[in-house]
Amino acid sequence: MPVAQVLENYNSCMIQKSSFCENNYYKSLRFEKGIKQSWINGSIYDRDGNDITQMVADAEKYLLENSY
Repeated sequence: MPVAQVLENYNSCMIQKSSFCENNYYKSLRFEKGIKQSWINGSIYDRDGNDITQMVADAEKYLLENSY
């Protein structure tokens, strides 16, 4: 999964402040790849070596709960 796109989509939703943001991109991508559960199965690090796994997991959870 493209981590940058997930975080960008999440940030866009945070800026909009609507209860349901338009993030069909994320759900469509998951559907196309046949992903039914969380795809995070290890640590995710940014280019500076910081562990951003929890941040990505929080973004994924939000997008799944607030998508249509």
